[in-house]
Amino acid sequence: MLAMALSTAMLSACGASPPLKQPGPAPDPVTTTRIERELVCPGEVTTPQPAKPELPAGATIDGNAAGMDWLSQAMAWAGLLSARLNDAAKTCAAAGVKR
Repeated sequence: MLAMALSTAMLSACGASPPLKQPGPAPDPVTTTRIERELVCPGEVTTPQPAKPELPAGATIDGNAAGMDWLSQAMAWAGLLSARLNDAAKTCAAAGVKR
């Protein structure tokens, strides 16, 4: 009788216990995005410029007016580019920008 009472008590205890939890789907992975900005000066700016060519002694530059005007404009254009590159290199150096 005691065995029957114990089995009845155990059966009723099993019936009252919560069901086992089944594992659910895995959580979605977490994606982390990190953006870093780094200022970089290109090599064209930081590379030293070659020396400006010197006009040799006894050299003459001769041409018609249109040719001389073009040569003057081309030299002014080259000087402007050189000045811009120099200014950019100084700005990069002052800002501590990496090469």
